[in-house]
Amino acid sequence: EIRYTTDGSTPSQSSALFAEPIVLDQTTTVKARIYLEGYTPSDVVEKLFTIIPQAGKPEISPVSGSEATGSLEVSIENPTVGAVLRYTTNGAEPTTYSTAYAGPYSLGVGQHTVKAKAFLAGANPSETASADFTVYSENLAQVEAPVLDPNGGNHTGTISVTI
Repeated sequence: EIRYTTDGSTPSQSSALFAEPIVLDQTTTVKARIYLEGYTPSDVVEKLFTIIPQAGKPEISPVSGSEATGSLEVSIENPTVGAVLRYTTNGAEPTTYSTAYAGPYSLGVGQHTVKAKAFLAGANPSETASADFTVYSENLAQVEAPVLDPNGGNHTGTISVTI
């Protein structure tokens, strides 16, 4: 039997029995030893597992795939208190040198991939949030809608539709 502790105490025969991986969400010292009937217990093995916090992943609004005419206002929500949000609008991965988010901003005409990341001292950067947007010019005429032939409705058997 493998017995272990996560509270700093030396494992005993009444300590937790190892049966599946131990999930750690904070810095913890794990101590373990083996007990086998008829044998002296093994030496105690002790390891410190340092959990480095990670900033939370930002949320970009509106949702990816949004389209607009003229301009599109984008906002980024910061889930980690004290973290600095940094973003790009050209699809590049945000770094500590990227633009710091100070509030909603507008995207002009074109295709844009906005990426955002949270940076917090003493923590790993967040996962990268990403959203794609298309902003159309106000001066462009809209393309006519496609025509389906025949019109919809009820049909029997199979039907051949052209667009």
